[in-house]
Amino acid sequence: MFAYHATTMANTVKSCLLVFSRKGNMPALMSHYRPDFPIYTFTEDVHVQRRMAMYHGVTALQIDFKPDAESTFDAAIEELKARGFLRGGQLVAIVQSGRDPIWRAASTHAIQVKRVPDDPVVQSSIDD
Repeated sequence: MFAYHATTMANTVKSCLLVFSRKGNMPALMSHYRPDFPIYTFTEDVHVQRRMAMYHGVTALQIDFKPDAESTFDAAIEELKARGFLRGGQLVAIVQSGRDPIWRAASTHAIQVKRVPDDPVVQSSIDD
């Protein structure tokens, strides 16, 4: 049910999904519901990455998980921006789920909607 509600919420707020997974089960479940927007899934395991890449609507990327969730989320968003998948101002739905959670001690499901930060304005000095 969590996968269904996560994809429905992402469709409602018109956002892509960022899923952090050790085994790839949640991206597989979300793919089944065919959300209107892409599922970007991140894992540390290259074998899991390859398997997740076969699911409908899923773009799988390998990333090193940092000790805290927020740093990992920020790194993932920056990676997607660098690849041209995201731009500043867009909404993203960040999903954590599973029996073996990455940043928590107990099994949990969590969704966080976040706005992608704009690129910093580069200021140049002009000599008069």
